[in-house]
Amino acid sequence: MKETCVSMGDRLKATKSTAGVLLTQASSLQDERDKNLVKQKICQAFLQRFRLTNEEINALRGTITTSSLHPSAINTSASLDVSFFKALKRVHQIHTDCKVLLRTHHQTAGLEIMEEMALHQQAGYDRLYRWAKNECRGLEREQPAVHQLMPLAFRALAERSVLLGYCIEEVENIRSKVISRGFVNALTRGGPSGLPRPIEIHAHDPIRYVGDMLGWIHQSIASEYELLSSLLNSDISLEDEVHKKEGPENEKSQEVKKNQINVSKVLSKIFDGICKPFKMRVEQVIEAQPGLVVIWRIANLLDFYFRTVGKNVLVDSMISITLADSKVESLRVFNDMLKEYGESLIASPPSPPFDLSPPHSLLEAINKLMEIMSTYESSLVPNEEREAEFSPVLSRIVDFLLKMCTLSAANLPPSDMAVYLINCISSIQTALSGYSFASKRVEMLEGQIEAHMDTLVEEETSSILSTCGLSQKLSVLQFNSTSPEPLSSLPSMDSKSVTQTIRLFESSLFELGALVMPQCDRVMSGTLRQTSRNQVSQLIISAYAQLYNAIMDPKNKYDNPSMIVRYKPEQFALLCS
Repeated sequence: MKETCVSMGDRLKATKSTAGVLLTQASSLQDERDKNLVKQKICQAFLQRFRLTNEEINALRGTITTSSLHPSAINTSASLDVSFFKALKRVHQIHTDCKVLLRTHHQTAGLEIMEEMALHQQAGYDRLYRWAKNECRGLEREQPAVHQLMPLAFRALAERSVLLGYCIEEVENIRSKVISRGFVNALTRGGPSGLPRPIEIHAHDPIRYVGDMLGWIHQSIASEYELLSSLLNSDISLEDEVHKKEGPENEKSQEVKKNQINVSKVLSKIFDGICKPFKMRVEQVIEAQPGLVVIWRIANLLDFYFRTVGKNVLVDSMISITLADSKVESLRVFNDMLKEYGESLIASPPSPPFDLSPPHSLLEAINKLMEIMSTYESSLVPNEEREAEFSPVLSRIVDFLLKMCTLSAANLPPSDMAVYLINCISSIQTALSGYSFASKRVEMLEGQIEAHMDTLVEEETSSILSTCGLSQKLSVLQFNSTSPEPLSSLPSMDSKSVTQTIRLFESSLFELGALVMPQCDRVMSGTLRQTSRNQVSQLIISAYAQLYNAIMDPKNKYDNPSMIVRYKPEQFALLCS
């Protein structure tokens, strides 16, 4: 039994020794297993971050049955969906992350992955380009239906400026043909079933003809701008989800921003095709010289649409240049016609009417001027620029009219000339006063009216004083104001002669109950007429006061002077008012 116990003890010792080795080996294997699990997780994380899944590869290249194809292989017949753009974004992200590997001791892996992603990128962009170009063919209709992924495609192609340029050129060519065809149809055939009617059916009406063409161009530009904006630069949520990157703006996003599509530039190219037929038709209208006011309205129409269209197209685009050139040409014809019209007015000035009112030719010219100014007032020219821009036109017209009026009045007596010119100039001034951009010219005409008013007042006063004989008495009074001799001793200044003159003066002035001023009453403006009467009255009152003071002066030795002049100057002023 002792031997059995010893044997069992030896066996236990041997078993314990063997178990210890096994436990040590198990512990070592467990540690190695844990390390391998960590390495596995690292490898999985590495592969997850730097490799594409099969689904992503299929989405990028199109579903291909053979699994061993080269990364650049693509299926051109497969259509695109949102997963393609997500996969393309994933390729971008991996390519960017590889730069981190290049800064570590994993440069070989980084280079290999970058090369593989470059192949995937190239395959993806080739497929995207072919798909986008194929979809562009659907833009041949006047009202095209844009595929919902087209904006994403153009935004993604911004990374490949050459491919993007080809697609943009395709859009420009297709839409340019559509717009050119639509413009010709609008001119010659009209809309569906003939409504709206063809534009050229109104070719006999220059303003409507040019206005309809400009209206069609403006409407088409607005429609094309909306189409291109949705096609090229659409900020839809799906696009944001695909392209938006977290964190600060990186180099790639800056490059995309730099290559952002200029919608106005594309739009400008699209409308190049209609410039020649439009300009040719406008020139035909202008060369026909339909009339001074009509040409001016056409020029303002062109300016209006030039400024309106300029909000969507480039300033140096063909359509902008065409509109600007057409406006310049219309203004050139307008100035030539204006010169011819003004010279015809000056060459044969009208005879003044019997009542010295403005002649018919002047009123007709003023009506044309008002139409021109009314048209200009509705333009889009900024208020601060209006006066300077319109001043040359206004100056030429007004100068022609003033010269015509001056020549027309050349053979009139001074007082009639003053009345006639006041009536003519005031009618011009009234026409201009309603427009703020003619304020300086209104002030200049005001100065000319005042000068002629002075002449009228002077002539009217002289005529009234001469008619009643008071003018001769005042001349003697002024000539002998410094003479020591009494005024009553001078010839024709005795009491009897002065009394007769003053009585005649009183009766002639007040026989109608008021001062009779025939020339002042021929002034057509009520305000100017009253102003001239008041000024004449003041001069007559002043002359009467001068004579009254001389007669009442004791040194002039008039007997009973209060019987000669019965009214004091204050009383006389009341009678004249």
